[in-house]
Amino acid sequence: FGNHLWTTDQQSVSVTDVTDPANPVQLAVEDTPSWAMHVVGQNGGAYVADWQKLARYTLDPSQLAPDADASASALYFVGTTDKGTMTVTNRGGSDLVISGMQIADPRFTISVDKLTVPPGDTMQIKLDYANDGTDLETTLCIATNDPDEPIQEISLASSSSGSSVLIGEMAPNFNLLFV
Repeated sequence: FGNHLWTTDQQSVSVTDVTDPANPVQLAVEDTPSWAMHVVGQNGGAYVADWQKLARYTLDPSQLAPDADASASALYFVGTTDKGTMTVTNRGGSDLVISGMQIADPRFTISVDKLTVPPGDTMQIKLDYANDGTDLETTLCIATNDPDEPIQEISLASSSSGSSVLIGEMAPNFNLLFV
């Protein structure tokens, strides 16, 4: 509608200002509850159809906010792995400010390329891990000015939880039976 382009990627609905088509500006993103399949912009908002229902979304330009989206919910340090990298994308319409990061495990060192992330941009987090071979199970906490999710937690582990096999190792032999 007008200069706003509404789109969906099955996980979320987003609105982008296309006043200057050569330089589109993402204004807002909202996760949808269930596989958003279709979107139609109308009267300053959009209708989104997913597998469960039809919902209406609107944009209030005076309420643009940052939206932090981490590239991973977990990082695994398998075997002798001692480095990890992830990104945080600002899917919102105003600057995302990283106000703090913390890992309780003293074997980690955190470095970032920036603490303020403009709309549509990303920041990179690098983790250096003094891997001593002992089990790892901790959390990276990221504090931001994202009003919906001010604290994001990323699991850091030496294997996937509940598994006796490390990621990257050969799976044990098994038989598959059809009943």
